[in-house]
Amino acid sequence: MDAVALQHVKKSYTSYSSEIVITGQTRQSRTRQVLRDLSVRFPIGQLTVIVGRSGCGKSTLLKLLAGKEQPDAGQIDMPQGWHSALLSPDPYVITWTNVQRNVAMACGVGKTPEERYEKAADFVRLVGLQDYADLTPAELKERGYAGMDYRNTILKANEHWVAEAHALGLEVNVWTVNTREEMEYFLNLGVDYITTDEPELLQALIRERSGK
Repeated sequence: MDAVALQHVKKSYTSYSSEIVITGQTRQSRTRQVLRDLSVRFPIGQLTVIVGRSGCGKSTLLKLLAGKEQPDAGQIDMPQGWHSALLSPDPYVITWTNVQRNVAMACGVGKTPEERYEKAADFVRLVGLQDYADLTPAELKERGYAGMDYRNTILKANEHWVAEAHALGLEVNVWTVNTREEMEYFLNLGVDYITTDEPELLQALIRERSGK
């Protein structure tokens, strides 16, 4: 199979006038069909841009492709072994971290944090945003960010960034730190936050350092 294919896909949403229903009363509803008998193919190896007015079904289509929602009717076919991911445009995307890590959040199927980050680099280059992937504290401050958020290898190679960030009033998060040795290293470096897959180990180390 050489494409992601949708065949006769339909999707509707029903909204209700109230969340509270008095006994014996009928709750008014409104059903709107967002996608109607949609058939389209997205060829492998090509960049596809979906353009349309607000409410025309762009986000619904992406959610269906990402498996976050299911169609009411029709069929969606993916090439064998393929996965899809959706990077949400909503405000809960981390606004004060770098471009590459935001993209990495949507590259996580079956990959380690390091593999996701490297894969994200390919997509960042694809759209010409590589110059914004890893900014210095001064550059982040100039662009109005409230903090910096980098993987451990970047901060190890740029230890001075932590002190520079604090001098500029920026908070510092480092990821993904999973060994006691690295946790101690970054705690001694003075980072504000540590992202880890071993929270109990980190909590125990913090308690130990505080004498509790």
